[in-house]
Amino acid sequence: MRLCELNSIVSQAELRHITEEKLQTELIQVTVFRIKSFSESTSNDLTELYIIILIDRENSIITAVKR
Repeated sequence: MRLCELNSIVSQAELRHITEEKLQTELIQVTVFRIKSFSESTSNDLTELYIIILIDRENSIITAVKR
């Protein structure tokens, strides 16, 4: 995944609560799950959910969920 794509996804997930210092740590794993689901009531009601997991060298885990 390219850095610009990751930046876009992080922005979409509204990770504003993460401090600048935390974002500057060296990440060893970035996982992005994109889940699509349809409502039972109508097939046109699509819901997308992003779950982002960031893990740094100190094994600090940051997660975010965005609908």
